[in-house]
Amino acid sequence: MFPLPADLQSKLSVFTYPADSGNTKHCYFCPKCGVRILHAAVLPDGSMRPAVSIKGGVIDSGLNWKEMKPRHIYTRSAVMELPEQWDCYETTAPAQSGPAPGDDAKDKKTKEE
Repeated sequence: MFPLPADLQSKLSVFTYPADSGNTKHCYFCPKCGVRILHAAVLPDGSMRPAVSIKGGVIDSGLNWKEMKPRHIYTRSAVMELPEQWDCYETTAPAQSGPAPGDDAKDKKTKEE
């Protein structure tokens, strides 16, 4: 997926900032309306993190969102109460292919904590 194909890259704008984990986050967005499309991270060693965050609202396909189990990350700054049956993490969630630097399941918070 990275680097992005030239035709896609020409349609998006990007801002970059250092994440708390030490990674560098690239936030791709529509330059016309400002909607974020996806986030990707570069690890401290310069390699790409093996996962990206694609904003669900930009996907127009046959996905059945009701069957997907929501995972909410960065909930320490949430402005609303999240249902207790959802997986919630104050910072990053463990990556499916193994944890990336700074990822740790101990950040997972439940109602009981």
